[in-house]
Amino acid sequence: EHPDSSLRSQTGHSIGHYEGDTLVVDTRNFADHRSPYQNGIPSGAQKHVVERFRLIDNGARLEVEFLVEDPEYIVGSMTHRRALLYRPNSDMSPFNCDEEATRRFLPSNLLGN
Repeated sequence: EHPDSSLRSQTGHSIGHYEGDTLVVDTRNFADHRSPYQNGIPSGAQKHVVERFRLIDNGARLEVEFLVEDPEYIVGSMTHRRALLYRPNSDMSPFNCDEEATRRFLPSNLLGN
């Protein structure tokens, strides 16, 4: 059971359980925030997210499905599904990280400001 709704955070509170071979994660109690530039996508306090994770194709792929309801910002609900390929021996391509560019997308409380 989710805690009292007065306990809110930007990432919400999640509870997971299995339905057969599917991991279901239910998240509520998101903090209300408006600024899409400093704290990610705007979000209302009534936002509710349900994520489903399951292995398919004999474990070769992970299917990820989510449903988002946020009556303050979304009419109805939004769903998305995709499958990620399991490739344990693949090489990662190196890339350069621009620390200053990254700072523009972090909330000020994470930057120590």
